[in-house]
Amino acid sequence: MRGLFNYESRFIQSIMMLADILILNVLYLLFSLPLFTIGAAQAGLYTGFRVLLDADDDSSCAAAFLRGFKNGFTVITPVWLLLTAVAALIGAIYFTVPAYALRIVLLSGFCIVIVIQTLSPIYHSWFSCTRRQLMQNAFYLLAAYPLRALGSVLLIWAPVLLFFINAHVFMELANLLLFFWYAVAGIFSVLLMKKPYTLSKAHFLRTHNEIENPIEPQENTDK
Repeated sequence: MRGLFNYESRFIQSIMMLADILILNVLYLLFSLPLFTIGAAQAGLYTGFRVLLDADDDSSCAAAFLRGFKNGFTVITPVWLLLTAVAALIGAIYFTVPAYALRIVLLSGFCIVIVIQTLSPIYHSWFSCTRRQLMQNAFYLLAAYPLRALGSVLLIWAPVLLFFINAHVFMELANLLLFFWYAVAGIFSVLLMKKPYTLSKAHFLRTHNEIENPIEPQENTDK
């Protein structure tokens, strides 16, 4: 029994990881409450899980969340709000246009905007950057790794999709979705995008250097 409750035991480490996961999920929900901060909160969530999943990093995942939120706020928030406005405009036009072909084009554009909006915080959690770099490389991720990129987006938007598909089921699962789902989405998004960021590190650094006065990429970007 003494070994079971040892700090280094697998049992205690598992309990601590579970606590960290719940903490990150709650932090994400709290920092998303103003709504316009959702993008920065997502960057904090992914930053926290990058630290949590790194066996060589024993720093606090809560502190990592706050760092990711702070670093991403001034860059991600304007981009997130702009893309939200564009998505809303496309949605409004969609419901006023009778032509089927044009609706398909509008729907495709809407989906691309949502994907770029969701990928931007994931990118910024790996590389600090300017707004231009954020948009440029979010598009690059979608084009170069479409399945992984779309998988990451679907993970984040799954609760919203469930609400529109079946609101009754969503309400029944609301507590589970609120206090657990975004942690799952954060973990799997970090794991899904780890390979693209590792393989594309040289490209990202090169695109940053091509832009005047770039923000230095975050340390340990190959984790």
